[in-house]
Amino acid sequence: MNILYYSWDLNSEKKYADMLKLLDATVNFTTDEEFVVKSLDEGAVDILIFDTTNILNYKKLFQYKVDRMDKIIFVAITSPTNSFILEEALAFGLNDYVYDGITKEAFLAKINAILYLLTRKTTFTSNAILKVKDLTLNPYTREARRGDVEVSLTNKEYKLLELLVKNKNKVVTREMIADKVWGKEIPDNKNIGDVYITFLRRKIEYGFPSKIIKTIRNVGYIIKE
Repeated sequence: MNILYYSWDLNSEKKYADMLKLLDATVNFTTDEEFVVKSLDEGAVDILIFDTTNILNYKKLFQYKVDRMDKIIFVAITSPTNSFILEEALAFGLNDYVYDGITKEAFLAKINAILYLLTRKTTFTSNAILKVKDLTLNPYTREARRGDVEVSLTNKEYKLLELLVKNKNKVVTREMIADKVWGKEIPDNKNIGDVYITFLRRKIEYGFPSKIIKTIRNVGYIIKE
């Protein structure tokens, strides 16, 4: 696995570089945006970790990921006040984030968990695949497809869709969505579940012959077989 750490100030942020050197992975460090883009373009990166506390133009990276629909994992180091990373970026392809100042143990545990998901090789039967109509989810690779079309989902989008599919033919309430998808990460926006349903519909319904998700007014949502 190849990890690229991008920061404009590798000297003051040396703590993260030192932490990453402890991982069982190939880790490179850069302050150069052109090098980041070149590495992404060449497929030389599996995980991109970038520090939004000192990079000013990091939003451009998301456009690159959206345009290419890359499966590269994006992890941001951020402050608790960065509303773009905490809310909007998740819709543009951010896979995860950590707060600046995170302990070494927690940081390494987070990245190791991502590495495990990327590298594990799991055998499974066709019964393990979640399916409703022409929509299929692979819980092991976290891939979603409608027919032969692969659909790129963020972490939260996938968790929400998986929740709906696992409870097919049952109403999933807004309260269930908040609890199962966000858990203790209580969002300030109480309608965040509705927002992510809209994101999902754009990805799994727009351009396809049939709709998947049905709204149950004032209650929640349901996916029917």
